[in-house]
Amino acid sequence: MTGCNKKEAPLPPPPDPCFYNGVDTCLLNVKTKISINLNDEKQTINSFGASDCWTTKFIDNWGDVTKRNKIADYLFSTDTLIDGSPKGIGLSLWRFNIGAGSYEQGSASGISDEWR
Repeated sequence: MTGCNKKEAPLPPPPDPCFYNGVDTCLLNVKTKISINLNDEKQTINSFGASDCWTTKFIDNWGDVTKRNKIADYLFSTDTLIDGSPKGIGLSLWRFNIGAGSYEQGSASGISDEWR
């Protein structure tokens, strides 16, 4: 604060990058070894999914079908490209809000009975 002839409070010092969760990691000379055993199954994942947060209504209104299909490939494709990189993230589940109406309001919504 600079009013009333008071001096500004000094800023706190920047955090020490060596400390993580209270441990001085810069002093640790231990190398972490991580082992992955693909034969030791811990769980089975039946689906890999995401939520669209109500965006499908906008994408579906796009006139460019090529762009819509490209987005679908980015999200759901399990194919690989020529260079071996994935075409998409391979979602097998998609959560969306069915909702109770339409983005459009009034007669533009196409909902003739508001009590349906």
